[in-house]
Amino acid sequence: MLLRRLPFFLFLLMPMCVLGQYYMPASGPGLVERRQVVRPPFHVIYRPGEDSLAHATAYYADYYASRSWLSPIRGRAYPILLHHASPVVNGLVAWAPSRMELHPLSAGEWAVPVPWLQHLISHEVRHYCQMSALDRKFVHGLWFALGEQSVALASAVTPLWFLEGDAIHNESRLAGYGRVHSAETYQSYRADLLSHRRLSYDQYISRSYRYSTPNHYGFGAVMVEYVDARYGDGVWPKVVEYTAKYPFVLFPFHFGLKRQTGHTRHQLFNMAFAHMDSLYRSSVLGDFDTVSYPEQDYQRQRYPHFSPSTGNYYFWESDPANTLGLYARDSTGLARLIYEPGAMASAVRYADTLATYTELVPHPIWGRINRHRIVCINLVTQKSYTIPTSDAVVVSPIARPAVGVVEYAGVTAEGRYSLVRMVINSQSSRTKGGETERATLPAGYEIRELAPGRGRNETLVRAVGQLGSMIILYNWDQHGYQILYGPKMVDISGLNADSSAIYFSASYAYARRGFRAAWPADSAGGLAPVLLALPGYGVEDIEARGGHRILYSAFTPNGYRIQEDSLYSTLQVQDSMFDNRVFPMAETDIYPRITRQPNTVGDGVDSTSSSYQLSLHGEPDTAKSVSRNYKTSPYNPLLHAIRIHSWLPFYATPESSSDFLQNSDLGVTLLSQNTVGTLALSGGYFYRQTHGVGLQAVWRGIWPHVAFHGEWGGEPRLWQGRRSVHAQGMRLSGNLALQFPLRFRRGAYFYSTALSLQAQANNNRRYNPIDFTLHLAELRLGAVLSFSASRVLAARDLYTRLGFSISGGVFYQPLFGGMLAPTYRVRGAVYLPGALPNHSLRVGTEVVWQGEARLREIRSFNPTGLQYGAPLALRIGTGMRTYSGIYALPLGYPDLNAGSWVYLKRFTAELSVHYTKLYGVEKPRQYRLVGLALMGDMVFFRTAYQTTLGVQAYYSPYGDRLGVHASDVWSVRAVVNVDLPPVGL
Repeated sequence: MLLRRLPFFLFLLMPMCVLGQYYMPASGPGLVERRQVVRPPFHVIYRPGEDSLAHATAYYADYYASRSWLSPIRGRAYPILLHHASPVVNGLVAWAPSRMELHPLSAGEWAVPVPWLQHLISHEVRHYCQMSALDRKFVHGLWFALGEQSVALASAVTPLWFLEGDAIHNESRLAGYGRVHSAETYQSYRADLLSHRRLSYDQYISRSYRYSTPNHYGFGAVMVEYVDARYGDGVWPKVVEYTAKYPFVLFPFHFGLKRQTGHTRHQLFNMAFAHMDSLYRSSVLGDFDTVSYPEQDYQRQRYPHFSPSTGNYYFWESDPANTLGLYARDSTGLARLIYEPGAMASAVRYADTLATYTELVPHPIWGRINRHRIVCINLVTQKSYTIPTSDAVVVSPIARPAVGVVEYAGVTAEGRYSLVRMVINSQSSRTKGGETERATLPAGYEIRELAPGRGRNETLVRAVGQLGSMIILYNWDQHGYQILYGPKMVDISGLNADSSAIYFSASYAYARRGFRAAWPADSAGGLAPVLLALPGYGVEDIEARGGHRILYSAFTPNGYRIQEDSLYSTLQVQDSMFDNRVFPMAETDIYPRITRQPNTVGDGVDSTSSSYQLSLHGEPDTAKSVSRNYKTSPYNPLLHAIRIHSWLPFYATPESSSDFLQNSDLGVTLLSQNTVGTLALSGGYFYRQTHGVGLQAVWRGIWPHVAFHGEWGGEPRLWQGRRSVHAQGMRLSGNLALQFPLRFRRGAYFYSTALSLQAQANNNRRYNPIDFTLHLAELRLGAVLSFSASRVLAARDLYTRLGFSISGGVFYQPLFGGMLAPTYRVRGAVYLPGALPNHSLRVGTEVVWQGEARLREIRSFNPTGLQYGAPLALRIGTGMRTYSGIYALPLGYPDLNAGSWVYLKRFTAELSVHYTKLYGVEKPRQYRLVGLALMGDMVFFRTAYQTTLGVQAYYSPYGDRLGVHASDVWSVRAVVNVDLPPVGL
């Protein structure tokens, strides 16, 4: 049995070697000052001024690692990189080179009522423990052959749903509140069960193109929580150990799971579904909980608004066939697209004819550095403008036209939260005023959401502290605040208000529900929320229209839909806190809190401290001061420039291209990448007729980026003498490139431009063909300039619907400047929308002129249409001109599976015409082709690797030769593409 499953392991070996060295996500300025906090085994690397964040990170990492292990953790040093001034809400644990990357500043508007850093580390540390648990048994033995890539191999046969579901379980168990406590995690399953729409196991695990299905986070949460509830939390360590012991078999994780539970993953999922179905049906609150919706295509409509000034409804819509856009619906019911955003990073809030949201803007040079900006849209003119800010993170901007300001929550690079007001000069001007006022709440409060208050100078704030979520009313005139609700462990979102009440959404009775709370009668009063009996399987984005009408986003089996209802039907609830866990979980008695006791009313004053107050869950009246003496030291980028993490039992150049394995040689290769992701090195020994060594370096820590590749030795150096071919000495070659990339995004379009300067040299000897002067070396210089603009892709798009790209290059050999003309290359492509949604037309051209009298293979020649193994004579010449047109279209989304063997998600086709002409031969060679490609996107064995299989057929109606024989006027090729696994979690 083991031997029959062994080849699958060998198949996975090669892709992980590529990913292990290619992953450089932390790329940014390399020679900047950094410091590190050492709490073995963790080394927290950060920028000056972020000491408080770094110390808290070190403490939380140490705390959660001691409670999250799946097996004994090795004491190997492990770096944690804090991204500086990053507004991104994310974290990452990479396989090789092993490291953790955190964006520690803010959770944005996330509803989970736990401080962001605590939640983030409790999740990411579990991934670190998973990697440590996989680095055992047979996998640890592979470390001597592959280095850290051995863990990447084990992770390749461990399903993503387990890795993420297990981390969600850990965050929920140890941080006090996690995603299993939120009804949003399971609401797609609940909607399917209560509406009697049961999708197949394959549609859930492989994510259908046709239906709304949760990602692997939600699927993993169901599987992990059910197994823990039924079999205990000791199952998963044994399953991971089995995977580490037998990674060479086919699907060791699934066999280990069956050994521990006696059931297959499919059977476990069905059992979990049966439990969920029974629980949901016994917890229905009323008829509004089981609404019957007609079967429709999946759509996502969010953030509804009615403008009294225009009389129109507004909402944001996207679906698998279309990207996100703002739509306006008039009184006739006709909806039209009026605006397409960039990378939205917040919910949208309205003030009659003004909409505001936060947009994520990437740095034009450093692609991993981002910033926030506020975008305002005038719904009358349909024009937008941006408001720059000085804060690293902008949370929940709201427009207050009556006051003439925009308010938002700002977060500095050091992690300090503030309420900020900025002037709006006019709704049409692109020049905006600056900051007018800044206020702070007590230290330890994370501001997640803002909404207009009852008065002109009142602002509602949703904040999160160590004890949960709060709704706070801030008064700008009095510079004071009042806690209206909480703190409670409730996942509040969608905060909004009118003159009579406050509205929000929260998880209650296994669904996202809408709540309404009347404003308190006096300053000492609090909120008493009542549940709104609104139809839908989930309620978000509530907006009161006036006249007892309400707009909201209702979750349905077909996605979110905008609905309008009345406010008359409500349910009294004793407490909005509700245990929404679908599967029982053991209670956690202790988890850490870095607390500071706030006042009920007063000014917020931020502060930092090296002494952390830890309160124990279950003992709210007891506070213990725990002093941690962490070792802090400078982090010298030069001393940490080389970090050898892996090695290969053959010689290759991973940084050169993703298909480097095709040109590998006997030998050995060492791989190095520094922790901050700015410098990658590889070097090694090879045998290529003779011995040799090579070195490759990619430095992205400066602009321009620098790439170098050099080799000494290998095959003998051959040169043409006057009468014979000579072999002399060792071969020496080098390639140096400077790259100047720039990237931008404006709305739904990406723009990029790049300039690349290259120099290649070797010690090949060559005679001048005219005067027979002997040149002892060859030098080749080149420059390539490119520009592209493309529209963002929808989920079902095959090509971008609208865009173009153009590039041109020139290459020159100065040692033969008198005889050899430069080589020119020009390439261009245009993308246009097709006749139906998700259809695309690509028209491309390429011209190459090699500038030499002798014939040789055309550089960059695309063998499209030629038979496999066609002779080299069909590809040689001194120049080339080619034109092509490709029409791509989806044929269907069958959602068919053959047991657990294969699941077919989508059929696609490509119709194409090609014309290529080669110059320099006695008679110019032409290839005039028509082509048809049929492909299917499928998943084999219910893995995480989507595969595209298909066939490409070409025919020349003019009798052009495409193969070995003159009569070969057709060609057929197979297409096999495999999506590689992610390089981190």
